[in-house]
Formats: sequence, C-alpha cells, structure tokens
Amino acid sequence: MRSICASLFGVAIVFWCGNTVLAAPPDIQSEVEANDTIETATPIAFDISRCAIIDGSIGVAGDVDFFAFDAPAGSRIWVLVDTGGMIDPLATSLDSQLRLLDVDGVMTIEFDDDDGTGNGGDSSVETGLASSIANARLTAGGTYFLRLSEFGDNDVLNPYRLFVVITHALDDDEFRYNANDTAA
Repeated sequence: MRSICASLFGVAIVFWCGNTVLAAPPDIQSEVEANDTIETATPIAFDISRCAIIDGSIGVAGDVDFFAFDAPAGSRIWVLVDTGGMIDPLATSLDSQLRLLDVDGVMTIEFDDDDGTGNGGDSSVETGLASSIANARLTAGGTYFLRLSEFGDNDVLNPYRLFVVITHALDDDEFRYNANDTAA
C-alpha cells in the first residue's frame, strides 16, 4: 500500500501519499464527539494529496465513532485503524471493527475485523486486532462514511489512530498485468 506505508510504520522521514512524496505527514485531526451517528459524523479533512490522519477513542463501552468524507465516483479508499502504542490506563481493548458505508449511510461496502496490525507509530507490532480496508472501490460520487467500534461493544479502546487515503480513478492500465513482455 504505497500510499500510506511510511505513516503506518511511523519510522520513515518521507511520507508517500498517492503519487506524491511529502516531507511530513498531514496534520493530525481529532475525532469530534458526539459522532455516534451518520448525522453527527466527524468530517475528514484531506490534505492536498488526499491523505488524512485522525486521533480518536472509543471512550466508553458501546461507543461508536462515525466519520464522513467526500469522494468522486471511481475512487478507491485505503484505511487503517492503528490500535497499538501507549494506551490509556482505563482502556481495556485493542480490538477494533471498521465498516465502510455507502453514500446512503446504511449499506456496508466493506467490513473488517482484525486484518490490520497496530504498532502505535513505531516498528514493534503490538496487536493483530486492528482493522484495515484496502483498495475498496467507491462507485458513486458523494459522501461516504466510516463506522468504527470496539469489538463486542463492551470495552474501551483508547486511543486509536485512523489513517485514510483516497486515490482517484486511474487508468485501468496502471493496474493491468502486461502479458506480452513489452513495455506498457
């Protein structure tokens, strides 16, 4: 996932985002409570290279965090919920669940539980219970939603860091295998 590899491992000086190399990662945003519904979802502000980093927490058992973002038709999204690193003394879980919801805010495009690795921004793996979504296609243009919760909705997950990258529709030839052994 070239778009966010440097930020996910937190040890690289260069930050890759899309086809752009940045000297530093985007500014870190904060989750804004109450964001427990699509109507109160925290808006994601992307930088010029379509990257965003958001700090948040599932501060009480049963809390759910919603985030909203705009994307043009044919875009793809890459999301990692990093639940590793220093945790709040009252936190009882590192296990997240992530849903990518369609523009209607109801239909699930993709759901993930435990496909991500939490490292807290350093090189040590601290949990395999983080969530990630990679290369999900956003077919219609509009406002999409991310729904983040703690697995089981019965523990505190504090903190988490959400990494989000939107890649715009690209020529399919960029992803197509060139089977004739000639330059593409």
